Amino acid sequence: MGIRPYIDDDLAAGRLVAPFALGVPKGMRWYLVYRDFRTGQRDFTAFRRWIIRAATEPASRTRGRRHAG
Repeated sequence: MGIRPYIDDDLAAGRLVAPFALGVPKGMRWYLVYRDFRTGQRDFTAFRRWIIRAATEPASRTRGRRHAG
């Protein structure tokens, strides 16, 4: 899953594959869906905190940032 045009370069380079010729409009909201037991896992809690923080930061602060990995 990905948002076009963000993934177009990866598709063209073969790093990603679109197995179906199907597009789905994203709408206005994103949801992080998880089971209750995940909240007790440190790695999930760290991911959840990061994704919420990243989603609430202004776009200008996140542009140009590089992540380790």
